[in-house]
Amino acid sequence: MRLEGQLSPDTKINDLTPFLNYVSVYTGIMDDTYTDTNINCSNAVFACLKLHNGGTIAYRKDAAFGGTATTNALPIPFDPDGKVTDGTTNGPGKSVSFFLYYNGRIVDRAHVLAGTSNTAATYGTQPNKVPPWFSWD
Repeated sequence: MRLEGQLSPDTKINDLTPFLNYVSVYTGIMDDTYTDTNINCSNAVFACLKLHNGGTIAYRKDAAFGGTATTNALPIPFDPDGKVTDGTTNGPGKSVSFFLYYNGRIVDRAHVLAGTSNTAATYGTQPNKVPPWFSWD
């Protein structure tokens, strides 16, 4: 992929960041997904980007698609307000995790396909990790 704009099984989110406009690197703390603890954006596992509108997205630095199957995906937690809002594990400020599949499909944690994986982890459907404020409508 690198600079040609082509995906490969080795593509990581970090490979896509040169193509994003209106973002900056964020090294603070962001709300993790509903029911989980916060994400440290400057640790060895995660990196974060601050969007122009103030929202934050996180990604695993060590995860690549790992293949070209319809179940190869990368998780991308998105916190719309971009800050830790209430310090609880289930508050309204929590982020929602999206999964970007190799084939371009995007789902939330409640709609993860069976067998979803990448080079760092395997994921299952977890509707309890989707915050009540989120809807596809």
